[in-house]
Amino acid sequence: MDKAKGNYVGPEKEESNYAYKIAPIAAAFEDCLQYFEQSCTIMESNPDAWESIYSLVNGCFSKFREWGHATKTPSRSLDYALRKSSRLQETTKSLLDDLLVTLHTTRENLQDATLAPVTPASPQIMEPSMGYFPVQSGDGEQQALSRASSDSGSSIQQLTEDLEETVNCLVKLIPALQDPAPQDVYDGRATHLEAIKDIELATEMFPKAPSSLIRRLGFSNWKRRQYFESLDSRSHLARLSDSKRKGRILGNDDEHVHDIGFYTTSNFQTRPSRIGYSQHEISSSPGTLSAGPMSVNDSVFSEQDYFGSRSATSVAESDRLVGQRRYDVPKPPVLLRPGIIFDCPFCGQEIIYGVHIGSTADWERHVLTDLEPYQCTFDDCLRADKTFGIKEDWFRHEMENHRLATVWVCDSCNYEVSEREDIELHLSEKHKETITADNLSAMVLLGERHSGTAVSYQSCPFCGLSKLPSEVLKTHIADHLEQLALLSIQNDSESHNFYSPQIENATADNKVKFALLNDFVQEQCGYFWQPSREQANNSTADSNVQFVEDSDDEAVGQDIKFQQVQPEINSRSQRPPMQRRGDSWMTKVNTFLEKQNVDQPRPDLWKSKVESFLERQITQEEPQSEPAKFDAIGEPVDHPGQDAAMLPPTLIGPLRPFRTQPPPRNADFVGREGDLARIHKMLLVPGSICILSGIGGVGKTSAAVEYTYRYEASYSYIFWISAETAISCADTYSLIATQFSLADNDTMPDQDRLVTLSREFLEQTDKKWLLIFDNVYKWTDVQEYFPLDPCNTQGSVLITARNCELIKSPKCQIMELGALSLDEGRQMLLLSTQPGLDLDHLRSHPEYKLAGEIASLAEKLPLALAHIAGYIQVSGCTLTDFVQLWNERRRSTRSSTHIANPLILSTDKALETVWNIGLREVTSDARELLNILAFLDSEMIQRKLLVGEHAEPSLDFLHLDQAFRYKRMITELNRRRLITVQSQDDEEVLGIHRSLQQKILQDLGKDPQRREEVFAQAFALIRKRFPLPSPIQVPEPEKWPACKEYLPHVLHLQKVVMEYLPSIKPSVALTRLLSDGGINLWERGMTSEGLRLLRSAEALLDKLACKEDQLRANIHVIIALLVQDEGLSHIAESRDRISQALQIRKTYKEQTPVGNYTRNDEILLHNAWSDYGCVLLQYDKYEEAEPIFRQCLSKYREWGSEEELPYEYYKFNHHTAHCRMYHHDFAEAIRLAQEGLRHITLATGQSSATNKTRFDLACIVLQSGDTQQALDLHKSVLEANLRQHGKFNFLTLQSYYTVGALCAYSGSLIDAERWMRKALTLSQSRPISWSEAAVARTEFHLSQVLHEQGKDFEEAEALASRAKAALARLLPLGDPLGVVEVGDELALFDHLQPVFDGRFTGRALLKYVSKKV
Repeated sequence: MDKAKGNYVGPEKEESNYAYKIAPIAAAFEDCLQYFEQSCTIMESNPDAWESIYSLVNGCFSKFREWGHATKTPSRSLDYALRKSSRLQETTKSLLDDLLVTLHTTRENLQDATLAPVTPASPQIMEPSMGYFPVQSGDGEQQALSRASSDSGSSIQQLTEDLEETVNCLVKLIPALQDPAPQDVYDGRATHLEAIKDIELATEMFPKAPSSLIRRLGFSNWKRRQYFESLDSRSHLARLSDSKRKGRILGNDDEHVHDIGFYTTSNFQTRPSRIGYSQHEISSSPGTLSAGPMSVNDSVFSEQDYFGSRSATSVAESDRLVGQRRYDVPKPPVLLRPGIIFDCPFCGQEIIYGVHIGSTADWERHVLTDLEPYQCTFDDCLRADKTFGIKEDWFRHEMENHRLATVWVCDSCNYEVSEREDIELHLSEKHKETITADNLSAMVLLGERHSGTAVSYQSCPFCGLSKLPSEVLKTHIADHLEQLALLSIQNDSESHNFYSPQIENATADNKVKFALLNDFVQEQCGYFWQPSREQANNSTADSNVQFVEDSDDEAVGQDIKFQQVQPEINSRSQRPPMQRRGDSWMTKVNTFLEKQNVDQPRPDLWKSKVESFLERQITQEEPQSEPAKFDAIGEPVDHPGQDAAMLPPTLIGPLRPFRTQPPPRNADFVGREGDLARIHKMLLVPGSICILSGIGGVGKTSAAVEYTYRYEASYSYIFWISAETAISCADTYSLIATQFSLADNDTMPDQDRLVTLSREFLEQTDKKWLLIFDNVYKWTDVQEYFPLDPCNTQGSVLITARNCELIKSPKCQIMELGALSLDEGRQMLLLSTQPGLDLDHLRSHPEYKLAGEIASLAEKLPLALAHIAGYIQVSGCTLTDFVQLWNERRRSTRSSTHIANPLILSTDKALETVWNIGLREVTSDARELLNILAFLDSEMIQRKLLVGEHAEPSLDFLHLDQAFRYKRMITELNRRRLITVQSQDDEEVLGIHRSLQQKILQDLGKDPQRREEVFAQAFALIRKRFPLPSPIQVPEPEKWPACKEYLPHVLHLQKVVMEYLPSIKPSVALTRLLSDGGINLWERGMTSEGLRLLRSAEALLDKLACKEDQLRANIHVIIALLVQDEGLSHIAESRDRISQALQIRKTYKEQTPVGNYTRNDEILLHNAWSDYGCVLLQYDKYEEAEPIFRQCLSKYREWGSEEELPYEYYKFNHHTAHCRMYHHDFAEAIRLAQEGLRHITLATGQSSATNKTRFDLACIVLQSGDTQQALDLHKSVLEANLRQHGKFNFLTLQSYYTVGALCAYSGSLIDAERWMRKALTLSQSRPISWSEAAVARTEFHLSQVLHEQGKDFEEAEALASRAKAALARLLPLGDPLGVVEVGDELALFDHLQPVFDGRFTGRALLKYVSKKV
């Protein structure tokens, strides 16, 4: 070592060191950390000797660790980020090398000084075990040590100064390293003119995009190609020098994985992918990787969780606009299987399957990150050429810099303006006592922020599609950018060496093609088999054809031999026969192979093998033997006559069904053959409904999941619906429409429309379908999702519910699910704790009897047995140990009966004992997480909800920087079977059983302080993610995707606070959260759930006894608007609440200083005035209401123009039009209504509000006497309602009736009868869809139509009788109209309707409510 020159190359940094090859910066960082630690340890051992420099070295150490954290160096992220910035990369490496040399020299000098020879006062022999320093040192020894330290002190002092300087240089680079700009020029001979080809291709792909944007994106594609060509050359040289590394399997000798701080794991789960292989082809082999949640290495590869799957809408739009085939992410260069190691051809990084990626979906996200496809679409951007690898980073940049307006806010009085000059003027005038000329600029800068106003609908710059909310816009534009970036590798993929099978990776490429071929064979043959447990444990038994490699010496044209894999049942009599398909088979084979570019060396091998295999399947004659018969529990029987439909579908059906929201199959599921067969028998006949009920933990959901897989071949479609909350039920049901692209791509349908389209699909399809509603509480929760006449469809419905009494229906068959049998309990426990056991020899297992004893103790409940198996696996105890522990715990367990909640009391004693045993040994972090999960929705707990940039100390263990800590927690909880971990839409989600949640809440109820702490943690997580509503209570539909995602957690938190643990201390913040949830539900028309949250928020405010008048006013307003839809019984409540809200707003204005009264406060006040005017109209007090509306108009004009505030001007024109109608000023009323229609269209597009405004315009036209024009308008409204909401929505039913009423007025009585009958028929199938008053009016009017036609006298009388009875009940609730003339009785029914929802669809009412005769 030459210390003077600094040419140190230590043992940790040999050129052959693998870590330095794949991640030199991360490796150097780890070595520097080790030297820092060693140096500090030496100095800490003798602090007196090194006091002068210890603080400096330790400070440098801390600063260096922070540098690594800030730049994400330990996870290899910095190496990855600098792959296109060679100068910055070399500078960083050079500084780290200098630091490494200095640290090594410092450590050596410290050791030399410490071990310098000393002359003790008396002879003493140092024992080897005493290490560097004697256990006890005399004064003479200490003095000698001090002298040795002093001799080298000046040298070490200089080294420490060098350390400080180098570390400071690294710190100064942090901003550049956090966001490095790619500056490399990959080919000195290349010119920008070569980018013309890429620009032309981009223009062809997006002809509607601005030319300036196309030039930038085309140039970026050219730079991508330059980079990949450069990387290709380097990769080729690397392969020549290390040809055996690609595609090898990770083994015991692969110690390099741990060289630079990586951790490997054997626990991962496969996530669904839209590319690559089917799931069974990349499933892990238990011999290599054990079952459990995926734990991807905390490296650059784990940063890609932000990617979500593209929406079906955006994909369809892209396909339609481009008119070309879509480009997919290329397949991996090797066949993915556990432990496989390969170099990524797009970044040069080494990837280990199961460590860095866990599925082909991970591979796809990694490639997209390498491509950096996302780029700012605004040409005036200061960073217009910056490319992003992560979608969220790109869209955040656009949102913060271009798509959100900048505003300035005065923090003292919350005054908000949109211009910098206005805030300067405000600060100078209103706060001149505290604001001076010196600090004015600083205060303006502090007040600058992004607008709280919601992002409006925007257009796509590529295709011109407009009216896109922000979430849809992000996915839509991202899809365009991804397609363009993929074009850069697609065009030249055949010429790129890294993706050509002609080089040494021909074997790997052949494996990829083989995987594709296997999919093709499955598709064409319909040859799908459910593997047995033994086959599932064999990673080579998952395909229909296999390849057998020859020796590894053959690099090109490796022989691939095909052989048929034997299915679970080998008898030919039990195999589905292969159908003869003639020459079309060979045509399909040749077409398939041509698509796969099989023109490489030895193509004849491919074709001959494939043709030979398929020909054998076609020509092979099946013996004419009797198909195998099975009894109720799946055992073969010899007697004939059994219904073939009862056979397990893997023996009778060739195809797998299409699924939505499919839960993963439980690999530990055992038994229930008889139960599953009975379920199938109940569902055999189309139109059947089976309710699967049972106590908590008995396995209802697991049985339903297993049924969908065990009998999947009986159905073409299987739709899984999560029915625990109204939001999740509607959302998962709507997937039917979205997955089949049933909605019009040119519109943005609301959820009602998607539900209707989904239901109509079930009614019309001729394929057999199965609909599963999981965890239903009562029948009315799911009734609206059933087809109108299930018996006339091809489908069946399976419902899981705890209490079948709540969902009784004459159409349902109920099956009570009991506990497992003793043998099934034994089997489940033994197979779960000892995977791989031979089922045939299970009875001879030495612990067979003991397993039965434990199953009996657990009352044979699957949930209890699963938790016991998890405990045994993690703790390592024997079954004997567990029985002893159970008996001890059961004796010491005291039942807790002081909790009054009936759900908590229903917890089974067996589960109670299991949890008392298992939860005690959960680590503190995992238990803390488990406690938080008890306050969240049990089915869909998103990782991004839990993990984030938390500032709260109590959530530090869930901080984004603690990713490894989080993974350890969920791995432990998953191994203990306390939670489930799965992937949904490429996102990790957790699940927890509801019974376990109740147990945890019961325990927390005994410790008030701990209960409050955990509740605060859960509340903080939800509050951060749940969007805030508009401060002026304006609907913001673009926020609904985020609201929908987290509303189940808000609803569950409300249930915990109001029902399970009412002793939790309320707070204003909690009240605001519940109120925000209620407001969002109001915007979506979900009345019952919205009222539940808002009334709970109001009850908490009452408990708090605090002022918070503005919050209370907000709640009053929204509840008033919601109860209006519930009919006349709530009209008085609506009036009172609006009056209270108005009084609060007025009082607040009177008590607030002028400088503190903001624009938003003024908007809320006049919104309350406008709402109060609408209440007056409900009571026909139009003369009082009209001045209020005109007063609001004067304010609107102060605030802005019609183009700036279209919604406010709409309210004035719409409401005032009705006032003029009351005055019989029909010309002005129609003009105002038309203006209102224009304004609402400008504000919301062709929305539901627009259609309701058109409905009111048609009603005004009718009152003017133009019946035909009104009828034409109402027919257009009906068409729009059908398109937007479907036929069951109350707006559509109202349109059906109105069209019928106007037909009656026009003399078309047959048409009138038809429309009115349609409305009544639909409302009777969905009783909750239409109000009693609306139904009564339709029945009465239909009776009149029948009388006029002189037919069906008895029916007409019955209709009239029912309608009059309803009228008698409803009249006292509203504002009585008084006596009407003979023939005008229909006016009484009209007056029961809301003023803006159908009151004026008749011709007789206006003369009774208007003072003008």
